[in-house]
Amino acid sequence: MDSLSIYYTTSFDVPAPYSYEVSFEFSKDSNLKFQMNYTNRDELSEDEILDEGFSENDDYNWEGKLNSVWEAEIESLLAKTEARNSTRDQEILLKRTGDKFAPRNYKEWNLLIQDLIQAVFETAGKEKEWQMDLQIIKNGKKDLQKITVYFAKREIDFAFGSKVKMDWQRAKKFMELIYLGDFDEAKSTNQLPEKEGSYLCFDQINWYKLGHAISNPNGNKAYLGKLEYELLSLI
Repeated sequence: MDSLSIYYTTSFDVPAPYSYEVSFEFSKDSNLKFQMNYTNRDELSEDEILDEGFSENDDYNWEGKLNSVWEAEIESLLAKTEARNSTRDQEILLKRTGDKFAPRNYKEWNLLIQDLIQAVFETAGKEKEWQMDLQIIKNGKKDLQKITVYFAKREIDFAFGSKVKMDWQRAKKFMELIYLGDFDEAKSTNQLPEKEGSYLCFDQINWYKLGHAISNPNGNKAYLGKLEYELLSLI
């Protein structure tokens, strides 16, 4: 891959301590220099930052190589990317062979960048892969499935096999569907489920039962039915 720089900053309406900027510097040998800096924190006290779940310094730098699947994905997106007329006040900027430009297909680049950040964190060992345990108890029968999503290699794995074949885009939509739900941790249980129902667990501790600890989000009465249909297909 030719040398490539990708710069991203959160929108101006994202407040500190959540606002940040990242840069990806790919060399010709596909080596990556990654920098992530949190911004606009000068006016916040230490307590205000800590209360939001952050630390005094959440900036992060890493250098290394990602799985080759990422080179192909980036090249594919570059091939269909056109430049905007101006680079002023743009949240995403690309630089290749000396030309700096903002992409017209902002949404596609935004999605790729968020996945790319997670891929860096996994590859560097800063964060673990996304995992979810699923247990369905019906008519006295227990079915268990363990699902792992690898951003580092853009794959999803079903530990006990599945009739469903998920490419990366479908895996992302599956995760998005799950997090649309209204989760109530107070109604979760740390006991392995024994009663009929469908249960999800993300930390090997708390089990969330559909229809009890997981409910329909506001304005979406069909959510639980759709989610249960998707989950049953994975067993």
